Amino acid sequence: MIRMHCRLAPESDVDFVGIHNDTVIVTLADLIDSAGSADIRQLAKALGPLIEHEAPEQVVAHDIGLTVTILALLFRIKRGFQLPRSVILFNGAFSGFDVLVARHPIWIQLKSTNKIAQELASKGVVMDDRLKQHSSKIRSMYRQIIAVSLLDKVSSIIIAKPVKTLHWPIKTLIIEGVNDPYIPRSAIDQLATTLAVTERVIGYEGHFPYLGDKVKIRKLVDEFS
Repeated sequence: MIRMHCRLAPESDVDFVGIHNDTVIVTLADLIDSAGSADIRQLAKALGPLIEHEAPEQVVAHDIGLTVTILALLFRIKRGFQLPRSVILFNGAFSGFDVLVARHPIWIQLKSTNKIAQELASKGVVMDDRLKQHSSKIRSMYRQIIAVSLLDKVSSIIIAKPVKTLHWPIKTLIIEGVNDPYIPRSAIDQLATTLAVTERVIGYEGHFPYLGDKVKIRKLVDEFS
């Protein structure tokens, strides 16, 4: 089983779904190292061979990891490749992300890596040291997100159109964090519609699931297969 997380914390701090012998953990730093870039499309391409090699029964993803995982799986769906039996998604966005509501992609451009690490520490999150080495790439990734968000906003103003539902034949659960300062509720609503999500539950407070009730979250993950 492969479980992918875009996470800012070292492994010892993020055992919120349980680590088993058949679980492969993939961090954002791992994918940036593999892709040589933080471009979201390149990260998805880097994840693809790992999914191919591990042939996971279930994929778990959070934040940017959610976006990257969906892109990688959409490619596999299009090509008729083997798919995981189920996907579990924590707060993240695939489309409909409003950078004027959740402005962290903007302020990340303006703050030093140490300042960002300090602010995360104040929320109980220890930043992965390897991500500090990729700060310029990560800022570039967020500029990509800013551009896509603004173009999407302009397009929606000019042409009002319903949310498109993708061909997504994978049983999917969203475990939602409420009052998330980084991912607007509207983005999660759009994600659920886009993927025609099988189930959606409230699982924790805020953005980081590993700061929530780990027993509850592990139970939700274990029961969804």
